[in-house]
Amino acid sequence: MKKMLMLPMILLFVWPQLKTYSQSDNAHQREVNKERNEKQVMMKDESTSPLTEEQRLKFDSLSYFPINDEFKITAEWYPSERSEPVTLQTSSGGEMQLEKTGSVRFEYGGEVYSLDVFASDKLPEFQGSGDIYFIPFMDQTSGRESNGSGRYVRVDPVEGEDKLELDFNRSINPFSAYNEKYSGLVPPPGNRLMFSVVSGERKYEHR
Repeated sequence: MKKMLMLPMILLFVWPQLKTYSQSDNAHQREVNKERNEKQVMMKDESTSPLTEEQRLKFDSLSYFPINDEFKITAEWYPSERSEPVTLQTSSGGEMQLEKTGSVRFEYGGEVYSLDVFASDKLPEFQGSGDIYFIPFMDQTSGRESNGSGRYVRVDPVEGEDKLELDFNRSINPFSAYNEKYSGLVPPPGNRLMFSVVSGERKYEHR
């Protein structure tokens, strides 16, 4: 009899936790899907699209890896003590100077990784967002399932906090992935991950 009574009590304790987790998980998916839908609209809009007119008229959709919480990572944030201008190569063979604002450090698959974070208001991929912080990176899907010259993921550090959310589900392609008139940033050597980030935007051909 005691065992019979204990089961409902256990369920009463566990169920709210399960429900909260489910709501949180769905909220994350809704947020990521909202951003993807907004980009879809941007790609079709003549005034904002990086596509040529011919491409835009044929445009159907972008392609993404499934949303995966495994790639929503809490990372340690190390802001730079002073402004550090850094020159990065571009996919067209040129150069672009950005400000290194810090670095993030996180663990994945038993290994510790560190990625440099940059700030820029020059990038068309973040138009209208002002001065943003982002990470250009490559991984083991680059050139196969994802863009060959890498992707960008935005981060939003909070002043005074030593951790931030690094969500690879929000990784996007540079405009150079769609139109050769644009130049994408080539990630610095330290921003090349030794695992597959099967998360975020896929190659433009995968649609």
